This record gives sequence, structure tokens and C-alpha cells, in this order.
Amino acid sequence: MGRFFVIMICTLSALVAISATTIALLAITRPPWHGSTNLFLAIYGLKLATDPLSGVFLLISGSLGVMVIPHLYGYLRRNHLPTTTVIAIPIFIFTMALVPLANSTPTFFFFWELMALASVPLVAAHPNDQSGRRATFVYLAMTQLGAMAILVALAIISASHPGTPLAGLSALSSRDSNTLRSLAFLLALIGFGSKAGIVPFHIWLPKAHPQAPGPASALMSGAMVSLGIYGIIRFCILSLGTGAKWWAITLIVFGSITAIYGILQASVNKDLKVLLAYSTAENMGLALIAIGLFQLFRILHLPNLAAEALGAGVLILVAHGLFKGLAFLVAGSIQSEIGITDLDQLGGLAKIMPVSTVGFGIAALSASGLPFGSAFIGEWLLLQTIIHLPRDIGSLVLIGPIALGVVALTAGLSVLTMVKAFGIGFLGTPRSKRAGEAHESSTTMSTSIIALMIANLGLAFDPGVINFVILHLSESISGVYPRIALGSRISITTTSSAIFPSIGAALFIVGAIAIYLIRRLTASKRPQPLDEIRWGCGAKELTPKMQYTATSFAEPLERIFSDILVPRRDIETDAFDSLDLIVKRIDLRESPHDAIETALWNRLARALDLVASQFRRFHNGSLIRYLMLGGLGFAVVMVVTH
Repeated sequence: MGRFFVIMICTLSALVAISATTIALLAITRPPWHGSTNLFLAIYGLKLATDPLSGVFLLISGSLGVMVIPHLYGYLRRNHLPTTTVIAIPIFIFTMALVPLANSTPTFFFFWELMALASVPLVAAHPNDQSGRRATFVYLAMTQLGAMAILVALAIISASHPGTPLAGLSALSSRDSNTLRSLAFLLALIGFGSKAGIVPFHIWLPKAHPQAPGPASALMSGAMVSLGIYGIIRFCILSLGTGAKWWAITLIVFGSITAIYGILQASVNKDLKVLLAYSTAENMGLALIAIGLFQLFRILHLPNLAAEALGAGVLILVAHGLFKGLAFLVAGSIQSEIGITDLDQLGGLAKIMPVSTVGFGIAALSASGLPFGSAFIGEWLLLQTIIHLPRDIGSLVLIGPIALGVVALTAGLSVLTMVKAFGIGFLGTPRSKRAGEAHESSTTMSTSIIALMIANLGLAFDPGVINFVILHLSESISGVYPRIALGSRISITTTSSAIFPSIGAALFIVGAIAIYLIRRLTASKRPQPLDEIRWGCGAKELTPKMQYTATSFAEPLERIFSDILVPRRDIETDAFDSLDLIVKRIDLRESPHDAIETALWNRLARALDLVASQFRRFHNGSLIRYLMLGGLGFAVVMVVTH
């Protein structure tokens, strides 16, 4: 691909991302701004506005976009992609920035569809590949299913109050029918949940990400899916006013199912990008739990706890954008340099791709929710919010231990999943020839990885850098400042719970330096390493087949959760004779698959195909029949609208 064309695309993308980041900072720290234009939507006009909520999601999209640009340049210079895919990248970043700025339902839906359409060429980066075409079809189908649900929800929300800005819908919607509001809530949850990868609308994630280029996957997973959570906050919670308690419980239940199912699927998959895609669903599930708790505390008139839950959710989303963007950039570098992302064929990358190895290690640490990771603070605050749930809320008190168990189980499985991804993919010896011949990605690609490494470590060791974001957002939505103190000491001011990430970081660095110095000082006293095996059960050398694989690592977990994961088992036998009396070899292969896709969506697709085949009977070319059907449809519309 021509250098000038690549520079032009990257420059345009950088300008859009920098502009979005600047507007985000102004939206968070300055008073709300409103504007409108009759461009594009002549009837309704485009209505724009900024507030702290839009600023947070603009900040996620814009800052990630800025850090992805160097990697994008190196990736485009090394890999040939369709021109439509390349042109779609700056358009995609631009439309992601427009979505949080919308201030009316027509404007929002217009921007939302632009973003959805701009993301399709990113998934269709390999049009000649059958799996690529299927992934594009599934992504389009889920996108349009979500769009239809969003359209109906927005129509219900704004039907009684046309032209009302989004910020003013809450007070007016509270007077509407509870039945209509509940219907709008469910439809909005389905529509935005499909974009956020909420189970069971997640099936596009593991199909789309392996097909999209590395930088595009980083943007889609780190920024675009977060806009699904933005839609849930903006419309399911704020625009519909204070709803029923079951709304909040529904959010918590869907979030819990998504978190557990997502991390279970990630733990047993051996493709690195598929693993990261399911991990994205897990993180969105945790964010949805926090948002559900935020809604519940608002209903119970507990503004301080609501502010804490919202702060935890925002921290989870910000951290997810950073570490998942980093992880997908590393996966993109591996795919660019080696051509594969199958963990069973990787290994030994620590010596030949050191920057990518350190980058993925930091991303894996964050994704695990462990200390010194960027996601630890958000998950710790979520746990603290759950632990300090009031005891005088009746049967709702059961939400506390259930949510606590979900978060704890998810955290444990996340550690196992990331240990598998890092240990199998980067340590040991190369498991294939292509992995052994790999080398570190280009300087420009490594620049993005290093930038995101610094951003993750900065958020992990000093989360006070985004303290102003949490304060302004919570004050604008909940009306109170959260009782969260972010800085060198992180605490909830009304409790004794506190952690000291800066002190922990200092101890970690001192310990690492001490270990390094001890090893250097004792190097001369250690015996020389052996180049041969002294005792290896008859083996003369170690081979890649003697190492653990991702499949064998996950096998015990797959067996424990077999009722949920339902792995496929294929048995092939090779006999000495045609009667299969004496078996020569038996091959047993187990492969994970998405049980929800098989049980729900495949059956639904077959049912829709059957219905469509019945409608084909009307397509006989008769003009009179077509006119009659058109007249009948017009009559139905007139009756319904009347």
C-alpha cells in the first residue's frame, strides 16, 4: 500500500482522535454546551451537546485512538488490506466520537448507524475468506437486530416528547406509562447490549475480532463496545427516569451471566484473538453489574453508594479500553509477523518479541484484576460497593453475596485465562516453525504498545490521574461527589477500606532491583547451564511436543464446566483392516464452541429461513398481487397509526 496514502489515512485518524480527546476534556471540566445544525437531518436537525458523561466516553475513544495510530501506520505498511477497510478507519473513529455528542433521539440514531456501518468494512478485511464472510454476515445481522430494537426504544422514549434534548427526557419520561417505559427499557437493553457484547447477543465478538486487523480490533474492543454501555446509561437509566427495581436487577443478572460465560469461554479457547474477544464480554459484564448497582441505589435513594458504583463502572471501562487495546495491538503484531494467533502454535516469543511480550504481560496482569494492573482499582471499588450494601433493604440484600460471588469467580477464572494466554503463547519454546522465525514488530508498531504500557501502569500506580473524571461525572449524574479518594491512597472515605498502589509499586520496583542485583552478584557462583538432558526418560532433547498446550491447560476446566461449555468431541479411528477389528490409532479431539449460538441463534436462523421460504410463494412476478399486498400493508399502517 502506498506510503503517501497510509500517511494521509493515519494523519486524518490522528486529527480526529486528538480532537475527540480535547473535546472530551472540555466536556468533563467545563459547563455543558449545546448546539444544532440543519445539516444532514433537515427535518429534525443535528442537535449536539457535551456533558461529563459524554466526555468520559469521548475520552476513552479519543485517547485510545491517539495511541493506536503509530501501530496502524506500521500495520498498514506491512499488510495489504482492502482500500475500503483502510478508508473506513478514520471514519470509524470519527463516528465513534459523534455518538456521545448527540443530544436528540434522531441525531443519536443517525450517528449510531453511521458508526455501525463504518465498522463493517473493518470486519470484512478478508472478503475472500469464507470465515471472514460469515463473520461479516453475523456482525451485520446482530448490528441490525440491535438497531431495530434501539429504533423502537427511541421512538417510545421520544413519542410523547418530540424534539426534547436527551438531558431533558428524564423528568418528562417519568410521567409516561410504566408499561411503555418498561418496554423501552428492555428494547434499549437488547439494542445496546448487542453492541456491548452482552450475553446472549455476544456472538459477533468471537467472529469479528479474528477477522479485523489488529488496530481495528483494539478500537472496536477498547472503545466501540463501551459505547454500548454508554447507551444503556444514557437511555435505560437517565432518559427513562427512575424506574422499577426489577430494571436494576435485570442489569445485574445480565451482567453476571455475561461476566461468567464470557470468561469461561475465554478460558477454554486457544485462539488468542477469540480469547480476548470473550474476555471483552466478561469486562462488559462487570461494568454492567456496576451500572445495575448504580441504578438500584438511585431507586433506593442512596446517592453516595450510587456514586461509588458509577465510579467503579467508569474505572472498569477506562481500564478496559487501555489494557484490551494493548492486548489486541500485541495480537495484531503477532498476526502480522507470524500469520497465526493459535496459542498451540506459538510459544517462545519472549526472546524474539520482547516488547510485545512485556506489553501482553502488562495487559494480562490488568485483565486478571490483580494488583499492579490497571483494572484492579475498578474491581476493588466494585467489591467494596457490594460489601457495604445496606442490610435494611429487605430481600434485595441477597444481591450482595450473589454479586460478590460472581465478581470473585470471574476474577479467579481471569487469572487462569491470562496465565494460559501468556504462559503458552510467550514462554517455553516455539511450537511451530513460523513462531521460531518471528521477530519483533516495527518501531512504529512498538511505539503504540509502549505508549499503552505506560498508560496502563500510570493508571495502576496513580489512579488519581482520572480522579477529576469520576468527581465531575458523579456530581453531574448523582448530584453528590463520590466518597472515593483516588491518589497515592485509594479509599472510601466513610469506611476503613484503603489500599496504597504507589507504595506497592515502590516495593515492587525495589524488590525487582534487589533480585536483579543479587543475581548479578551471585552469577559467578552459579553452575553453568547444561545443554543436554541428564535424565529424561530416554529422551535426548526437549521438543515442543513435551510442553503444555493451551488445549491441555484448559482441559480440567472444560471438564468441570462441561454442562455450560458443551465442548465438541470428534473421534477418528484408523484400523489395520477394513472390518475395523484391530484399531491402529484413535484420535480424540475436543474443541470449544459457543453453546448459546448453537442452542439459540442457529435455531432462530433456521426458523427465519423457514418463514422466508413460505413468503417466497408470493414472489411469482404478478403485478396485481404486489399491488394488493402493498395496499394491504398501507391499510394496516393507517389503522395502527390512527
